[in-house]
Amino acid sequence: MNKAYIVLAALLILLGAGLVILPERDHPEEASPRDLLGKLRDPSRFVTTDEVARMIIEQDPTLLLVDVRDMYDYLDYSLPGAHNIQLQEILLYDWIDSLAYPRSKIVLFSNGDILADQAWILLKRENHKNIHVMKGGLNRWFETIITPEPPAEVAGNEEI
Repeated sequence: MNKAYIVLAALLILLGAGLVILPERDHPEEASPRDLLGKLRDPSRFVTTDEVARMIIEQDPTLLLVDVRDMYDYLDYSLPGAHNIQLQEILLYDWIDSLAYPRSKIVLFSNGDILADQAWILLKRENHKNIHVMKGGLNRWFETIITPEPPAEVAGNEEI
């Protein structure tokens, strides 16, 4: 056999043995799966489209709307003042400071709940605070805010 192959094989065996000896890396800054599952079941992680509309109308300075859809969907339509941070980019260094501001109320949304839920899980796993999902996403936004169902003729003032 060629000496180069023997040296390469010995080097690979040494590197493999080194990996076995190295301690397992812990990520203490990450949320545990048990905590994450508990937070996932908490209904307070959602905000309604009515709450988001109220915050937009009142120009709430703590509101940070994050559209996690792709850029083309974002350019077609998005909520006023929303930032486009695509799901695959949500944990990039460029966005960490914006999403970690403690006084912000960050509302994630997409067309439905799926992409926003995935972004919520990623951010919660990194222990971000004040992260919420707009329940129903833009689909629900169109149903309740853009084209709401008119109240019945005999509806009370509260319903109107």
